[in-house]
Amino acid sequence: MAEPEKKKSKDEKETLKMKKGDYQVHIFLEETRGLVPEDECGTIDPLVILKVFNTRKYTDPKDDLAAGSAVHWGDHFFFTAQNLEVEEIESTKILIEVRNHRALLKDSLIGCYELDATYVYFQNNHSLIHKWIALCNPESENYQKIRGHVKLGVSVLGEGDDDVNLTSADSDNADDLEILLPPQISLKPYQLIVSIIKAENLPKMDAIGTINAYCQVQFGGAKKKTSVKDADNVRFSVSWYEDIFLPVMMPNVSSRLVIKVMDQDKTSKNDTVGCLTFDFKSIEKGDFSEYFWTDIYGAPPDTGNRHAKTMNSVPEAASVWHGRILLKIKLEQVPKPIHDCAKIQDPNIVEYIQNSYENTNEFEIRCQIYSGVALTTKYNEFSIEVCWCQANQEGPLVKAINRKCNWYESLKTKILKVPNGTKTLGDIFIYLRNKDNVRICYTRLRPEDFCNPKAGPRWVTLMPDRAISEVSNDWEAGYIQLRLYSGVYTGNEDPKIGKWHLRPMMTPEKKIKKAQLYFNLYQCRDLPAADSDGQSDPYVEIYCNGTTCKSEVIENTLNPMWYVVIEMEVELASSSDSPPIIVHIKDKDITSNDDLIGTCTYYVSEAEQDSEIPAKPIWRDLTLGKTFGGKILASMNIYMSMKPPKPIYNIEPECVEATAEINCLGLRDLCPAVGWLPVNKSFIKFDLNSIQMPSEKISITNVKTQPGETGPNPTINAVVQFNFLMPVDRIFCPVLTCVVYDFLFKGLSQPQIGVFNIDLSKGYDVKPKKKTPYIGTLGGPSSSESSVSSQDKNESDKNIENPSESQSSIVVINNKGKLAVEAARRGEFMIRPAFTTDLFGRKKEISRPDENYMRLGYEREYVENVLHYRYMVNCELEKTEYIDASPFESYIIRKGLEKDEDSWLTSLFSRKTEEVVNPMTTKQVGIFKGIARVSQQKNFEKIKNTINNLKEKRKVEDSSAVFYDNEDEDFDDIRKLLLKKTELVVRVYVISCENLAQKDVKSHSDPYIKIKLSGKVINDSKNYQQDQPNPKFLKHFDMLTVLPGASRLKIQVWDKDDLFKDDKIGETIIDLEDRYFSNKWRRLPEKPIEKRQLKHKSSKLSQGSIVLWVEIHEPSALPAPLDITEKPPEEYEARLIIWQTDGVESYDVEETSDIYIRAIVNDSKPKETDTHYRCQNGQGQFNWRMKFPITLPSEDCRVTLQIWDRDVFTPSDFIGDATFKFSQLARECFETDKRIKMRGGKDSLLSDLSKEDGEKFWIPCQKPKEKSESGETEDAGRIKISFELVPKRLVEACPVGEGREEPNVDPFLPGPTGRFQWSWNPCKLISQTCGPGFRLKICCALCCALCIYLAIMIAPSLIGASLGNAI
Repeated sequence: MAEPEKKKSKDEKETLKMKKGDYQVHIFLEETRGLVPEDECGTIDPLVILKVFNTRKYTDPKDDLAAGSAVHWGDHFFFTAQNLEVEEIESTKILIEVRNHRALLKDSLIGCYELDATYVYFQNNHSLIHKWIALCNPESENYQKIRGHVKLGVSVLGEGDDDVNLTSADSDNADDLEILLPPQISLKPYQLIVSIIKAENLPKMDAIGTINAYCQVQFGGAKKKTSVKDADNVRFSVSWYEDIFLPVMMPNVSSRLVIKVMDQDKTSKNDTVGCLTFDFKSIEKGDFSEYFWTDIYGAPPDTGNRHAKTMNSVPEAASVWHGRILLKIKLEQVPKPIHDCAKIQDPNIVEYIQNSYENTNEFEIRCQIYSGVALTTKYNEFSIEVCWCQANQEGPLVKAINRKCNWYESLKTKILKVPNGTKTLGDIFIYLRNKDNVRICYTRLRPEDFCNPKAGPRWVTLMPDRAISEVSNDWEAGYIQLRLYSGVYTGNEDPKIGKWHLRPMMTPEKKIKKAQLYFNLYQCRDLPAADSDGQSDPYVEIYCNGTTCKSEVIENTLNPMWYVVIEMEVELASSSDSPPIIVHIKDKDITSNDDLIGTCTYYVSEAEQDSEIPAKPIWRDLTLGKTFGGKILASMNIYMSMKPPKPIYNIEPECVEATAEINCLGLRDLCPAVGWLPVNKSFIKFDLNSIQMPSEKISITNVKTQPGETGPNPTINAVVQFNFLMPVDRIFCPVLTCVVYDFLFKGLSQPQIGVFNIDLSKGYDVKPKKKTPYIGTLGGPSSSESSVSSQDKNESDKNIENPSESQSSIVVINNKGKLAVEAARRGEFMIRPAFTTDLFGRKKEISRPDENYMRLGYEREYVENVLHYRYMVNCELEKTEYIDASPFESYIIRKGLEKDEDSWLTSLFSRKTEEVVNPMTTKQVGIFKGIARVSQQKNFEKIKNTINNLKEKRKVEDSSAVFYDNEDEDFDDIRKLLLKKTELVVRVYVISCENLAQKDVKSHSDPYIKIKLSGKVINDSKNYQQDQPNPKFLKHFDMLTVLPGASRLKIQVWDKDDLFKDDKIGETIIDLEDRYFSNKWRRLPEKPIEKRQLKHKSSKLSQGSIVLWVEIHEPSALPAPLDITEKPPEEYEARLIIWQTDGVESYDVEETSDIYIRAIVNDSKPKETDTHYRCQNGQGQFNWRMKFPITLPSEDCRVTLQIWDRDVFTPSDFIGDATFKFSQLARECFETDKRIKMRGGKDSLLSDLSKEDGEKFWIPCQKPKEKSESGETEDAGRIKISFELVPKRLVEACPVGEGREEPNVDPFLPGPTGRFQWSWNPCKLISQTCGPGFRLKICCALCCALCIYLAIMIAPSLIGASLGNAI
């Protein structure tokens, strides 16, 4: 099926970035071809090894295959890694190795290939499908030689990415066109030379001694390391003077060269000192072709957690400078690259390095530290350490008061000696140390940002050193104010420039300005629940330069509204010199410490200065590290040169009277309020006080529904209507808090089930009187509103859309082919096929739909209208125009979880090393479904007229009206449908699943279907499919239900286990009410097929996908179920006749060959013809029939033919081979159940009328070209064959013999001509056993021998006669 196109523009691809989270790599191994072992002869037992995320997976070896043979695999491999940092996924490699399996010895490498995970992720749909890759052997002396090709599909998926079908139908010419490194692009051999000279200032890694250092260079699957050297005790330097030679074939898709500096340990695992990465494109340009010094970064020594490993593999994430290394990298095109490590042969290299790269330039670093704020409360004394390469500066230890330290010290100027050839100066590290001198937090700065000696102090943000894990959370690291200068040192610097000779002092009183800061606090939204009832008691704590102010506590809400101005008196010299303002949102607890639920940072420079009106508020995200913690709406005013306005301005917005109308459908999937009691009669209390402005003192009676139906899925079917004051500006729209209770023991107990919130800005049609939003004025609202520019208004509109959850995008279905979306619009969701009869009297389909339609069912002899094609969308139907959006709004009901304290035993034996995320956890306890509208009464009549006009248009047969969408009409229709409950039959057609997650340890999952609806379960575990990641189910399931009512249809896929409990692979949930009450869905004449992602609560990744469609019928109008089963597999016989060969090269000395043909159909056991001994001119005669039993349908439909030269005392010689597919032939034979012959040498049913016999055709054979290094092939002759498929019933009716055995019919195979025949005639024997050229050589040799004989016999007579005449 064709997938919806998700093509990205060039700009979008450039901005696409990897994100932190879970990732899955899926590899579909299709086939290998042309594998050539190191010895380039004999047979091989190939197996494929895949390595991703430091995990290896293997295929089973294929036994005793000829070198160069095509091998079909069809295996799926899944690799999953959780919580990867961006740097980790960017450095992930996908390694493909093909090895020759040897039972007792180590498997030998045939070839390998390496892909960057990022290269795959940035492709369309994050995948490569049906791609060929060329294999090379980096361990071979002849590295540039192509050792074979592998065809595969690869996808790299992150959180939220949809599953990709790597097994989609391959195009007919995919073998020639869809090649990652196509044959027409010749691979050119290059030599990558990394010259490693020396390293200095390496860290001390060993308890005894210094460091046993070596370098490991890796690129494109090739890896090599230098020798191990011990560093000296003075400068901790190591000298190698070695060249690393790595072979590279161009073009290449690997993007980074990696150099690791390692410490060798004899008794334990080698330690990583640091890692260097170089962009390969820069290497190609020659950017590193001259010697240069570069810095080494890594993790603190003696650390080994996950963060330390990331620092040691990704330089940008490191927290420590670990020295520098001198090297150069160059790429050269050579005829024969090598894979080696050797000493640099230049005898003058040492002198050259000493003269050119060991002289140093001097730089100085000056630092003045002022103060630190918002420091961690874990310690109360801190010092500062500044490190610039080997230059260290340390400050004094100072006690912190209210999380603030005042150092005000000038650190001693340090001189940094940097050797010549240094491209960039190393980064400057600022460390915050505790009293034990442990570096608990740090920041990393670029020296080029501090080149101005006159620059003033600045604030820098610290981050925790997670490799040490003394401070876990980002918001606890703090901020440091310092003054820094780095520049060239000449010795003539005047410290008075910039006043570096003076110790930094606290700003004099006369220069300090006491300013009044007004923090305008409006509201918060979507705060995390911190209490067990699903609510929080939030208040705001504002911290600025050691001063803390708090707001009042608002109880039991996740969407508090304050609308207050918090006054703070701050002392500052200027707004740019002021410390940051840290805002904490906390939950008030009486019996325990208050919980932090969100934080954000403001700066004084953002405040509106000396303004009589409040600054425009904006929504800002609250976070806990990298965890979302809600949003806050606030702004700041600061008064420095004028007095603050008195009275303080009112920040409450302008409001209008509005009416809210909530159409309550019901509650779904409620969990019990009390663990041991089921849900009885639940009801909802709408807290109208939660949307009341703080200034309103009116006592409002809350609205609640009446307890009605029992059970976890009660239908309320009530309309809640109330009037309230609605802000004109949507940015201030309130959120209604709703609490769900249970009604137990006749109302004596009413425990709380959970809480949900309704954002009243949705469906809000109240328009402001003017274009500019009201911000606020002195003393309260007035008619004169402040003006806002159009740009500000656009920003305001953007903020309106941002506070609540974003709308899901609608997938646009691609319009490929004749019968795609436009046909579906005309109602052609299901198409019945039409048939005709071909030239051979066979029934054949005509006008077959394109790939947007899926073929279901099959034609039977006595049953009609079973086969049909159904339209398919490759996503959830909710994301398409056929549903678009739910007619209801679903609100998740949540309840807080009790916070479990760590036991003393756990805390004793464990140490937290990971980032602490949001400590408040909630669980989903149900769903509320309804529709909320906020409008004015004057609009009701207009809406009614619109609905009536649209309904009149629908009465006319206007197909375009089917897809008209009108929310008011839907609202009116839903009201009518909700008046009564309807018993319905839900029919689910499950077609297949794709790329199911692997739940078994050493095999694929054994999937089966389980369906749940309104307490009923259909368990189809008896029909599980063993070891199948892509099962086909092709069945339907019927379930009775009542709507409105329990509507969440759960379609689950489980893994069958014999000994243990079955594992759930994943599930997809379809809300039936969203479809049944959707006018769009109800108007569809036939329901299209959809592809839904399977999810599991244990992972954020897709667990595969399921292909299905859903129908809802009334029992009285229930149609007969469609038969969508495929034709069951049937036995067939593939009959292959080898007639003759032509143009086969002679392999024996006599210029003849003892030719025989080996044939393999799919994965069957190979069969051989008899041997044509002493075959001359490559024209072997066989007339040999082979029969292969096969089962159709089959994914692998191919015939492999091999030509061999038989030898008695040595292994037979492989001459050449050919492979052809018969997929089309197999499909036609399976569908028609008739005997079908291949004609004209193509996978086609059309006869080649230009030939005498279209049933016989030639198959050209190929063999690897001798001394070819690019995998080229040459002709190896050709084979004349016939091929046909015969159903089993016809095989039994008309059997034929193997070879030329009886019954030798259909067709009759005569004995071959031109074979060897014994004769007493030596001339005839020679003519049969020797080739023409060899016979000519024999004749020449005989002639020469005869001449010599005659010469010997006649010579004495001639000599005697001559002597007689002379005498």
